[in-house]
Amino acid sequence: MFTGSVPLNGGPAHDVPTNVEGLAFTADGVRMFTVADDETVDYVSYHTADMDHDGDVDAADIDTSFDAINNTISDEDVHDVDRDGDVDITDAYQLIYLLLDTAYGDFDLDGDVDDDDYDILDAHYYQSVDSWAEGDTNGSGFVDFTDFVNWNNNYGFGT
Repeated sequence: MFTGSVPLNGGPAHDVPTNVEGLAFTADGVRMFTVADDETVDYVSYHTADMDHDGDVDAADIDTSFDAINNTISDEDVHDVDRDGDVDITDAYQLIYLLLDTAYGDFDLDGDVDDDDYDILDAHYYQSVDSWAEGDTNGSGFVDFTDFVNWNNNYGFGT
């Protein structure tokens, strides 16, 4: 996730926007906007879903988020999506549901949780894996019943 600032209304010294919190879809990704403070705001900060900064949004970005939660990498500014001061499962939840606009169990990230995703889960069931794309919904590195339950609870999402 990239953190930066963008001008409001094309330049500085504008009034506080009334609806700056939310999502904006741009050519280079999805951005979640938040107001910096309650004063007159010239810029808003934004976060992209490209957590690993490789220029695309894919399963590796979810994996990077889980790595931050599991403390295998440290970059709190980048992975603290909800800006509450820590990196935890709610940050991954917001990445998956708000920024990527999908659900737990959408392993192929095509916007739905369906039989194609089950096939991915089934192919890796009860195995050590490295990625969300292999059926790991919780970043444990292992596909098990928890991952099946997460897939099953969201089956039909986006269809």
